[in-house]
Amino acid sequence: MTIRERLLRQVMRAMPDGTDRRIGAMLIDELDAAGRLTADRAELARRLNVAPERIEAVRQRLMRFNPVGVAAMSLAECLAVQLQARNRFDPAMAALLANLDLLARGERNRLRAACGVDADDLAEMIAELRALNPRPWAEDAADPVQTRIPDLIVQEGPNGTWRVAAAQDLSRDGRAERRPGRPAGNPAPRGRTQTCRRLAVGRALAGTCAGAASAQPDGGGRTYPVPTGRFHDARAGGAAPADDAAHRRRPWPPAPTSAA
Repeated sequence: MTIRERLLRQVMRAMPDGTDRRIGAMLIDELDAAGRLTADRAELARRLNVAPERIEAVRQRLMRFNPVGVAAMSLAECLAVQLQARNRFDPAMAALLANLDLLARGERNRLRAACGVDADDLAEMIAELRALNPRPWAEDAADPVQTRIPDLIVQEGPNGTWRVAAAQDLSRDGRAERRPGRPAGNPAPRGRTQTCRRLAVGRALAGTCAGAASAQPDGGGRTYPVPTGRFHDARAGGAAPADDAAHRRRPWPPAPTSAA
């Protein structure tokens, strides 16, 4: 399930009002790749013909859904909401979030002065910020799972029969599609044609083996294949190797041996 689907489910559960649900769905659709809301709230309010204050009220609730921090307007607001959810937001943290540019430049002396804390407390606060998620929407940026489409599909038919067809020859309801130029009552699924072609190729290749077509009848009129020890190309001409010829002269099936 994607983050968007999770958020929509939470909107449906937590917001019984139809207008709030429409606002929530629109805000989710406006999120960027990091989960920020960069669209103008006044323009969003005009689209839905609601007051901007109602857009903001829904956005505040949306930021506290799972994942916490989506629909924030800035990185500082995203981190602040996550700290509030952990009950770790205080005036010193507020001052640190208001001076993230100093943190990016590594000016810790000025940060200590702005936050009113010592070096140890500042190090702990920075460690808490690093444990947060600055991009709540990044999970959906991963590559989607690739679904492998099968070449053939086997379906059970009426009266205990089975049908094999190529996947691209099946319509959405699972029926074999009609090929142009063929009567409706005589479909020719490509899957069966491909299978027949493969069988024909297999038989042709088997014909190049000296023992593939060898068979000997037994007393009851049935034939049994006579295996050979090595392959022999019959198309190349010439006699088969001596060991192959001797092997084909052996009776098949072997005569039963009497117990000593």
